[in-house]
Amino acid sequence: MAKEPTKAEPKKVEPEEKGYVTKSDFEKFTTRMAKKTDEQDDFLKDFAKTVGDQISRLSKPKEAEVHGELLTPSSPLMGDELGNPGPIEKVSDADFAKAVDMEVFMNQKLLIHVMPTVNKEDNPVVVPAVNGVNMPILRGVDTYVKRKFVEALARCRHTRFEQRIPDSANPDKFVMDHKTSVKDPFVVKYDPHKYGAQWLDAIVKEAA
Repeated sequence: MAKEPTKAEPKKVEPEEKGYVTKSDFEKFTTRMAKKTDEQDDFLKDFAKTVGDQISRLSKPKEAEVHGELLTPSSPLMGDELGNPGPIEKVSDADFAKAVDMEVFMNQKLLIHVMPTVNKEDNPVVVPAVNGVNMPILRGVDTYVKRKFVEALARCRHTRFEQRIPDSANPDKFVMDHKTSVKDPFVVKYDPHKYGAQWLDAIVKEAA
């Protein structure tokens, strides 16, 4: 009978020692830690410099700017009347209610804007007058004005005449052309009455 082969004994593996650090490994470790410390220091220095620059910028006095875009839009002016209207006009009992309604209507306040002018000779203040009472209105400024003064503005017309020769062969014969316009153009921005626009339109369309 053949002899069975003997089993080889397993090699004995010696456990590796753990926790052993060579001198070169220690030097590499200390060098790496020193490098990280330097990087952290550089980061902290950059961060401190950035914060310092921002604080310096905020604490630096700002330059003062003054121009139209910085101005807060002003509120409309409340017009003040100047003058004495005189004694109260007497009305009959039959016309009393109608007169009261008309008085209330004509004393309602409208918000208007008188257009600026390019003519240096024009007064910067327009002054319509009703029954001896004046109402100064600044050009280019929104102003609350009673309806009676708005009517006075609308009725204040300016007519210009220009000579024209229709036939150049007859220079002795000429015609005078005229053009009528509102002296001080304005815009009504607010009218509390529902028929206020029709009322003003009727005044403008009246013959000069």
